[in-house]
Amino acid sequence: MHGAFLPNNGEVSLFRIEGWSVSEIWNEWLEVGKYRDPSLKGRGDFIWGNLDPISVKLYPDPHPSKHVNIKDFPVKREEIQEQAIILARACLFKKFIPEI
Repeated sequence: MHGAFLPNNGEVSLFRIEGWSVSEIWNEWLEVGKYRDPSLKGRGDFIWGNLDPISVKLYPDPHPSKHVNIKDFPVKREEIQEQAIILARACLFKKFIPEI
């Protein structure tokens, strides 16, 4: 699953979902899916402060609300993969359930 955290154009897109209901999370996912990869299968939840050792950083993106980008990936491919693996290992994967 670490492939989901490999940067595209130097960044990975995320949402801060703290305080959102399950339906709010999936509704946002459906909205984003209209403009991005429609083959997305689920989400990975993690707490940013629990990631160690992580060298990448979060950068808030005001549009859409609660959107952030992970940036500052290392240059070497092996180091990029290490960061992606750290992120993936910290995730609790949740499969997309269309009925919600």
